[in-house]
Amino acid sequence: MSTGGVKGNPGGETIGNWFKIEKYGGGYKVVYCPSVCPSCKHECENVGMFVDQKGNHRLALSAVPFQVKFLKA
Repeated sequence: MSTGGVKGNPGGETIGNWFKIEKYGGGYKVVYCPSVCPSCKHECENVGMFVDQKGNHRLALSAVPFQVKFLKA
């Protein structure tokens, strides 16, 4: 998967955009993980679903991952 970045040149200015897709159960999960930054490994977290008081659903960093499945179109 690619989002148009320059391979091998992540740069500090892109640290907020480091996500990856990992197998999870019968589907996949999205993980925020600046894995090219050795001192940042402790920051890896799942992306999960958060529902606010008004019932709005939002994606946020969470201990509980939001499972997704990809289907061929």
